[in-house]
Amino acid sequence: MKGLVLYSSRTGRTRKLARGLYEKLKDWDVDIQDTKDKPNIEAYDTIFLGFWAYKATIDPSVEKILDQLKGKDVYVFGTLAYYDDSDHAYRVRTNAIQAVEDHGARCIGSFITMGGLDQARVEAKKQAKRPLKHPLTKASLMRYDLTKDYPTDVDIAYLAEKVNLKLKIMEESGGDL
Repeated sequence: MKGLVLYSSRTGRTRKLARGLYEKLKDWDVDIQDTKDKPNIEAYDTIFLGFWAYKATIDPSVEKILDQLKGKDVYVFGTLAYYDDSDHAYRVRTNAIQAVEDHGARCIGSFITMGGLDQARVEAKKQAKRPLKHPLTKASLMRYDLTKDYPTDVDIAYLAEKVNLKLKIMEESGGDL
């Protein structure tokens, strides 16, 4: 298996998750790249695809490379500025899997975690002159503050454990899950 940890990151949180995953996949032949670097996806059979949630699905940068995933095994992972056990997180994960599969790839797993919200966006929301679709509340401000350091080392370790398990099963079973 030749793998690529491919990610898009707006605030650095998905990059942190991607780099952490990459560092914990030492037993496998894996490279890492940002989608901005326009990687040669053809050279890889397994893609670990990192994204940030945008309108309940993958971000526009990742959306642009989906056609290149046809025939690949893809493990999706992402960050969002909401609770990772929420209905919204479930929709994001489901939509990401669907997007990958709609482009002819096999989704071999998924992971989503809290990623906080960029402080500049929080400040912009505070200064907004028009009504917000998602108004700031005391709870949302607290959530943004408390999740600013996510993903944590625990998130990274859990993702890496899940991915390593899947890869071992695939290796020993001839590609089956």
